[in-house]
Formats: sequence, C-alpha cells, structure tokens
Amino acid sequence: MMGHLRFPVLVLSLLMVTACLGIEKAGPGVFQAEKSYQVTLGKSWTALPFDARTNLQEMTIDGVLLNVLVLGTDISDGDALIYSADPKKLVPRFRAGMTDREIVEFLRDSLEYNGLVDVKISNLRPDEFPPETGVRFNFTTKTQIGLAMKGDGKAVVFDDKLFFLLFVAPAEYYYDLHADEVESIFDSARFPQSASG
Repeated sequence: MMGHLRFPVLVLSLLMVTACLGIEKAGPGVFQAEKSYQVTLGKSWTALPFDARTNLQEMTIDGVLLNVLVLGTDISDGDALIYSADPKKLVPRFRAGMTDREIVEFLRDSLEYNGLVDVKISNLRPDEFPPETGVRFNFTTKTQIGLAMKGDGKAVVFDDKLFFLLFVAPAEYYYDLHADEVESIFDSARFPQSASG
C-alpha cells in the first residue's frame, strides 16, 4: 500500500512511474490474483502492475488517493510486505504458525510501517476463503496528514502461505461509495480448485 499509502507525494511519484509500466483494466468478471486465488469484480477496476518483490497486486476504482484494494499472494515464512534493499532492516514479517490474531496484527503493523497512523482493528471474525476458513476484520486509521481512513481485511493461510485482501479509502464518502462492491469481492475470494464448489 503498501508503498502507495504514503499520501500524497509517494503516490504521485509511483503513479508517474507506473503510468509507463502497463496499468490495465480489470473486471467486471473473474480476476486471478497472480496465479493464486481469484475474486469476482462487479465493476471495472484499474490494476497496477504486480510487485514480485512483495507479492502484492494493487487495484483502484477512483485512483490510489481515493481507494486501494490490495491482493496479497504467496507470502511465505519470513516474507515482508515492504520491500527493503537492506536485509537487516527491521520490518514486520510473516511467520508460519501465526494465529489469526497475529496475522491481523502483522497486517496492521505493515500498514503502520508504510505510513498509516494508529491503525485500530475491529470486528475480528472467522470468514470462508474456500477451501479454508480465514479471518475477516475492519479497521480505522489516519494518514500522516490526518485524513481519516477506513478499511477491510481478509486473510487465510493455505499450503503454509499467507493470502489476503485489504481495502482502504477515506472514511468520508469514498469508503461507503464502493462498500457493496468490496463486500462482494471479499465474499467471492476462493482458490481455483474450489471455484466450482
């Protein structure tokens, strides 16, 4: 956002770079998250290039300043959601065997490391991510300049790897604008072998 959520300077810089790197339209319809799980998009989204360093796919409807959907795939033991050229740099890392609460805390810490402030998790609950049961949660936060944000998350460990979805948008207007679409996308997340079941 993992990079994109440092409003607004970093976002503008990344947009200028990614404008040349093959931003594509996605949806409506089934979208495969980098040969991993799939979701069904009810609207047309803009998909930014997949970041192979962090295994993150970012998408937006109104622009990354207004909403971001992050699809995390194949996060292995010891992986971070933040790219750092310095292997000694202390960044939040996924660990195999984490409980659902610890996974949510890992995602929270990663959001805060990337510039969001005071991420507060709420409504932690089990949620289906076929063929597994994962965890779902909501959160509130602020940008470094004080803009109130709201978000949703869903995560599951499958074959010893972490997979997740995160959505974040300004609390005023933009979070609610696509709430039904985001809810539907989260509900549709499944691994291909369970897509027909």
